[in-house]
Amino acid sequence: MLKKICRYIIRAAANYPIFFEISLRRRKKSGKKTMLLVKPEGIGDFILFYPTLRLYLEKFADYEVSFLASARNCGLAKELNDKLNLFSEIIVLDKEKFAANFFYRREFCLDIFKKNFSLVVYPTSWREPKCDVIIQASGADKKIVFAGDGYYSDWEKTAANSAYSAIIPLPPDLFREIDKYRYFAEKITGRKIDYSAPRIEVFGENILAARKALDNFGLSHKKFAVIFPGSADRYKIWPRERFARVIRFLLAQGLAPVVAGAAGDERLFSEIAENLRPEERASVADLCGQTSLLTLAAILKKAEFYFGSDTGALHLAAAVGCPTVCLMGGGHFHRFFPYGDLKLNRIVFDRRMNCRNDDWACARKNKNEPAPCIAGIKTEDAIAEIQNLLKNSN
Repeated sequence: MLKKICRYIIRAAANYPIFFEISLRRRKKSGKKTMLLVKPEGIGDFILFYPTLRLYLEKFADYEVSFLASARNCGLAKELNDKLNLFSEIIVLDKEKFAANFFYRREFCLDIFKKNFSLVVYPTSWREPKCDVIIQASGADKKIVFAGDGYYSDWEKTAANSAYSAIIPLPPDLFREIDKYRYFAEKITGRKIDYSAPRIEVFGENILAARKALDNFGLSHKKFAVIFPGSADRYKIWPRERFARVIRFLLAQGLAPVVAGAAGDERLFSEIAENLRPEERASVADLCGQTSLLTLAAILKKAEFYFGSDTGALHLAAAVGCPTVCLMGGGHFHRFFPYGDLKLNRIVFDRRMNCRNDDWACARKNKNEPAPCIAGIKTEDAIAEIQNLLKNSN
């Protein structure tokens, strides 16, 4: 408790000069209605939130809507915005820099204040102190947030809540994140939405780019599966040699393995390839860092299935109807995935683990190594789950 109190005092003291400076400034009067949607989490969170976005845009059709994204999810938000004109502006937050650099934090908060938002909505159940700081700095007359969970103890949450004009209580029986997003949107907009899984659009140019990428490896007319070994959180990455064994299994089934990942995952694939024979390595298509997110979505739409980490690409696969097998750890067990058709959206996990929904406490000692609940997933269990999936999807 003492550590939390000290951390809170240090954080409040660090932000005091920013709020003091803002208090000396006057908000410009504007006849425009402006709204800020705050969603600076990962790609998966954005995809789970995405089906509810239509409700917000319809309810607040007379508002000019800006979207606060993070470096993790801004790529997908920007691609969709370029095609669908969802937002008047996308504001990108570097969360690490915001936490570590006072001058960046000050400049960011002042920029938000100057934009004169009349309404701010923060539709997440897991609040971050940095977002509460940004929203308080906005000076908006109306600020709406979930009571939610978050990085707070009860007394910290009480202090943070004082900045909001409306706080939506979270029913205790709502556990899955997809249900929380639906509930929050319905409460704010007063409208109902019915969906069991998110859906993401792919566009003609993405389909053409996907076809070209597959053509480069002679896969346009072949059956293939997408392997996604990477994750922004290194403790979610399964041991490399086990991915190699799954690749070997796919080749034996006549399925071409396509390894996908973010820029920088090329090294991860090379480490996996060290466990493959040369002829096996030559049969694997390496698309790490070579596609946009919507082009990857178009590739996933053509794939037999997705196999790999619990990361944004998993939700992207499910959002285009690609069957999935997710390597699921215990940190957020069943909270974010699976959803939709559970015969086609499947998980494989360490059945011996007993630390479910501990917010990855098991990974905190060494975040650069697989968490025990990830390392405990057996290769034979993963292959068995793939076989079950293939039976259900045929």
